Amino acid sequence: MELWLGSRPRLLVVGCALAVVALAALVALVRDLSHGSGRAASSTALPVFSRPIRDREAHASVRAAPGWSASHRDRSLALRSPDRLAVVTVAAPTPAGRVGALIPDATAALAARWPGAHVGTALARQLAGRPAEAVPVFADRRRALVIAVRGRRLAYLVEVLTVAGAPTRRFVEAQLTLATLRLDD
Repeated sequence: MELWLGSRPRLLVVGCALAVVALAALVALVRDLSHGSGRAASSTALPVFSRPIRDREAHASVRAAPGWSASHRDRSLALRSPDRLAVVTVAAPTPAGRVGALIPDATAALAARWPGAHVGTALARQLAGRPAEAVPVFADRRRALVIAVRGRRLAYLVEVLTVAGAPTRRFVEAQLTLATLRLDD
């Protein structure tokens, strides 16, 4: 009782001791996760990403998770998961001044290919350090996130496409891939 009601120095010492113990536990957890040792690392380890995959025509580079394949075509870069349940595409189809047309055009194209598609509400975001607008599109067994990014000279269209029931790991890999995106315009 004296500890809590008594002098402040004792309370300060106990608080510091608890903070040191918590910090040591956090450091041990981070070390386990980053070095791949122990049970925590095996269940939560993040994938090791490839060297940068660059597409000069799309003016973009990105890193992909292990097993993901890359293809280049018509100013676009497509990354596919090994099970083909997720795809990330990056394209630079138009000048930056036309960025506003990308979302309506891309969502209309998906809605035409996916009967019964529902186009969600646009959300203001940032991607690769640039202003972006993201719109989800849902259809029977398909999901898409359509993102328009304003570059300095070019407008970028980024799409993440998955099938319903794709493993959570594919979503994580796609998100981490987007986090490595670099736009070169």
